Amino acid sequence: MTVLRPASDADVDTCLMIQRASTTVGYAHIFDQVLYPFPERAIRGEWVSRFARHTAVTIAAVADSAAGPHRHAHRTRSTPLSA
Repeated sequence: MTVLRPASDADVDTCLMIQRASTTVGYAHIFDQVLYPFPERAIRGEWVSRFARHTAVTIAAVADSAAGPHRHAHRTRSTPLSA
């Protein structure tokens, strides 16, 4: 079963993990990780700031399955709030 819920500052590490995994694979042909390592501190700061400002809504999809190492896998999506 997958549950959608608003993400919170408790999800910073999960959001960071997802962004790091997707960008290091997606941009590997542009940014060699030896020469240009993922800027974890800066990106973590952006997630912390995003949640603190409440300028975007981030939705976490939490999948809970009985098997496999991804029992509590999260996917997130941020959408700017309307004025």
